[in-house]
Amino acid sequence: MGKGPSGLTQRSSSWFLEGRSPWTVAGNAIDDLHSIDEQMQAVHTCLLRHALPTKAPFVAASEAASTAAATKVTQSDFSQLPRVREAAAGKIAEPLPGCSHWPPTAASRGAVGTAATKVTHAHDTTSLFVIMFRRGLSDAEIADLINHSDTLDNVESDSDDSECNGVFEEDEIDDSLSSDEDENDVEGVASNPAAVPYPKDSEWTAVDTYRPLPVNTTPRQILVDIDESSSVLDCSKVFLTDSDVNELKRQTNLYASQTIQKKRRGNNLKPHSVLSSWKPVTISEMRRFLGIIFHMCVSKKPKIADHWSTNPVLSCNFCPHVMSRLRFTQILSCLHLVDNSNQKKPGEDGFHPLYKVLPYYNNLKERCIQAYRPSEKVTIDEGICPFRGRVSFRVYMQNKPHKYGLKVYAVAEASSGYVVNFEVYAGKHIVDNSSSAVILRLLSDSSLLNKGHTVYLDRFYSSPELFQQLAEKGTGAVGTVNKSRKGLPKDLVSAKLKKGEMSFRRKDNVLAMKWKDKRDVYTLSTRHQATFGTHTKRNGSVVLKPLQVLDYNLNKIGVDIGDQRLQYNPFQHRTVKWWRKLYFHLLLMGVSNAFWLYNAVHRKKITITDFITVLAVQLVEDDTLEFIPRNEGTVGRLTKRHFLQHIPATTKKYAARVCHVCSSRSKKQSGKASRKETRYECEQCGVALCLEPCFKIFHTKKQYDSV
Repeated sequence: MGKGPSGLTQRSSSWFLEGRSPWTVAGNAIDDLHSIDEQMQAVHTCLLRHALPTKAPFVAASEAASTAAATKVTQSDFSQLPRVREAAAGKIAEPLPGCSHWPPTAASRGAVGTAATKVTHAHDTTSLFVIMFRRGLSDAEIADLINHSDTLDNVESDSDDSECNGVFEEDEIDDSLSSDEDENDVEGVASNPAAVPYPKDSEWTAVDTYRPLPVNTTPRQILVDIDESSSVLDCSKVFLTDSDVNELKRQTNLYASQTIQKKRRGNNLKPHSVLSSWKPVTISEMRRFLGIIFHMCVSKKPKIADHWSTNPVLSCNFCPHVMSRLRFTQILSCLHLVDNSNQKKPGEDGFHPLYKVLPYYNNLKERCIQAYRPSEKVTIDEGICPFRGRVSFRVYMQNKPHKYGLKVYAVAEASSGYVVNFEVYAGKHIVDNSSSAVILRLLSDSSLLNKGHTVYLDRFYSSPELFQQLAEKGTGAVGTVNKSRKGLPKDLVSAKLKKGEMSFRRKDNVLAMKWKDKRDVYTLSTRHQATFGTHTKRNGSVVLKPLQVLDYNLNKIGVDIGDQRLQYNPFQHRTVKWWRKLYFHLLLMGVSNAFWLYNAVHRKKITITDFITVLAVQLVEDDTLEFIPRNEGTVGRLTKRHFLQHIPATTKKYAARVCHVCSSRSKKQSGKASRKETRYECEQCGVALCLEPCFKIFHTKKQYDSV
């Protein structure tokens, strides 16, 4: 192959086929030529035509660096060196020879300006700058790397590429730029002892100098007025107060009135609509409505209407006894928490995506914080409110039992699952939803910072930067971490371990650890040292595990405990209204917290299912409430005990009414109802019946009108 630019492509192609790196090829090509123009053409051909990055800043940097190096490679022509320095500083606008992208970026100028006075070999310069820009170092980091390199000032200009190792060995350059490896997994230090490691990684050391953070020793405490004499309803009223029920009643009546008026103006109120017979809801009815909701959480049916079914297989005695199906349907269809006429549209001042539930949402958050002071260890994780309808902030969470829904960030006590604070994800542009911002906001709103608490996080939230911020705020943190997380030491990630081995790095308060179990486990901690502890398996065998892994496994489940309680007794109501799903989810979250408070002050513990069952009964059996009489369509008339009584007198001395069985039988047979009267009625059913045989027929025959 000939020399000169004409033979460069053939020679460089053969070098690439031999497996040499682009940077080695560029160095060989430059050493093979003599004039500056030929050298620049060689660099451009080798570096820019062989599948290298084509982004303008990167190309400008590599071209400018190559130009500076080529200016000095002849060892005789220094006339362009001032020009290179001026160009690097941005003082001249015309490009240097061979630079097609101009002006260079700030990073390019800073790098070239420093290197032009230090580097005397094109191979070293090209390799150095391309590697630095591929790793995304800043101007200051590049300058620091160059200024602290003891090898760059003494590099000899030798055409033998085996001796061109002032910065990186040829194989090391190939490895660092291999497209088969993830960029975050590249080793950060070359084998040359004079090479400088990453500036970011240099802050991490292998010396475990642990500086203990303050630890909260205050025991957990219930801050509301409940004791062992408090009932289930008393504990529930901590999170669902009488004012909440009253506001729910008021807003439901307002929405019903607005809807009925709107339908009447448009002549759309049909005679058989559930709203055609609407009456304003009372406090008593609203409590009964909530009692039925809680009953449906523990007694599940295929459809809501099945709770009023007369089919013995589906029949239910509770719901028909408390409220008619029509009335329950009316209240459920008009249920509202806020006045829709005050809602702002997107883009207007005061708009909030959670406006539909905002008052109760804010009140519940405040009550959860004020009702209980947790112990030292708390967990932060995300849960989900299942919902598959349309809403802009619905999310998909692959690892959850319910994949689609509304994301709820929560901070809970690690041992009990009590939810201290929570936040519903409402979209990208409402607040800062980065993992660090969410953690700091939850802890700050809960007044848990600067008090010596320890927070347990999973790898979705953990980062060295966040852990250091928490340490500065007097709060410890323990958690798993993603190996590609920004700031994690690269040499720790690339370390090869056998099963059971551990490697660590420390920076200030943060301990980063890699432990080999069945797979690599990466953790961060500001509470531990790099030591092992013992763990006893179920089969009795004892194994060694790092202390921070043992601690994390023990305390990571705080939020999961609360989610588990919610999954036992969910309100399975299909609806297209996202806010209704979220409201019932928040309602049950408050019940879960009330359940834990109840068990905390009572010696006799109950399950969450028993708690909700008792709550439903106590809501409808309040002193101000009375059970409404059953109607004749319920299955209870065939199964319960019934007693005759005289019909209460009104204006007449002896009151009488038409017998229900005689009237129904006559109407079915002849089409005309009988007028046979009786002075007796069933006390439980409130139905007028002849003493004999109608009373017996009505309570023993399902089709009493056909006998």
